[in-house]
Amino acid sequence: MEKPQIMSDNFISFDYHKTNEINTYKILENILRKFNLPECIIENIEEYLFHHSSKNIKIFYEKKCDDYRTSRETTFKIFKIPLYDFIVSFIKTIMMKYFALKQTTIIPYMRQDIYYFTECYMNDDNYLINKSFFLKNKLTFLVLFCEIYNDFKSCDTYYCLYYNTYSNMNDKYIEYFEKIKDQIVF
Repeated sequence: MEKPQIMSDNFISFDYHKTNEINTYKILENILRKFNLPECIIENIEEYLFHHSSKNIKIFYEKKCDDYRTSRETTFKIFKIPLYDFIVSFIKTIMMKYFALKQTTIIPYMRQDIYYFTECYMNDDNYLINKSFFLKNKLTFLVLFCEIYNDFKSCDTYYCLYYNTYSNMNDKYIEYFEKIKDQIVF
């Protein structure tokens, strides 16, 4: 049997950091302005929480080969995504899997979960987790963003593989959603 070949996909950034509705700097800035803090302090808090960076994270995933029905062979693929896009896509995924699909493993780990990272439904009103959902749930988005940023700030690769479920992280986010589920606005 031949060893699977690792291939890389090109990825065009969604530039989520440029979207006001889900721009963590704007959300945090609006919250901090309510306390009448000087601009320089607000900037320092933002910089401390979210270092301005163009860091990318590699997503490593498994894909069925073209002849999978006969060979049952898969290959591994990798694509790079800006950290900000990764975090927003990760939030969309875990919220979709928890609130809409009622799944217990909400961390992306299956082959089809890769589509949560590569497809953008932020402007689609038929999609449950979109810009208007994040607008209605800004604080939840900000808390999740901070948590996920903290979980992945020192990582350069995410393994979206069925045998790598990040169970501690999964439990943490399930517990958080259990606490806030009555506060979520759909």
